[in-house]
Amino acid sequence: MPNALTNHYQCADHRWFILTLLNQDRDWPRLVEVLEMPALATDPRFSSRAARNENGRDLCAVLGQRFAQYDLAYWRERLDAAGLIIGIVSANEDIPDDPQLHANGALRPADGIDATHVVDSPLWLEGASKQPVVPAPKLGAHRADILDELGMTADEISVLESKGAFG
Repeated sequence: MPNALTNHYQCADHRWFILTLLNQDRDWPRLVEVLEMPALATDPRFSSRAARNENGRDLCAVLGQRFAQYDLAYWRERLDAAGLIIGIVSANEDIPDDPQLHANGALRPADGIDATHVVDSPLWLEGASKQPVVPAPKLGAHRADILDELGMTADEISVLESKGAFG
């Protein structure tokens, strides 16, 4: 049976979050209030921890329908204000502005590429500094060097190039 109080939910904007209510005695009444669904508190299917566990699928459906009515930002603000724990299922576009990633130093500034920050390597070697972030070489940038290493002459490379062999 799914545990409705530690489960993933999708919001109206198709964003997801993970609800994590570990202290049901404290958190269930707060959730009912945040949801503005006071009838849940007295619904026999959900009125006790045992009942919520036994009727987990029903509660998941009720919560899922409710969370689907508003965007993630709406629910995040309300759940945070009530002190209820959620985890945001991040999307790629969230990364540059993620405060936790910045606080942990997981993002590095990027110059010369089409991004303001890149995800940093998680490895740190004592006594070694990390290399600056640089753009990847353009497609074919090392073509002549590689073909030269393979024994081709500049004239042979030029002939291939003139015939469109490199796109």
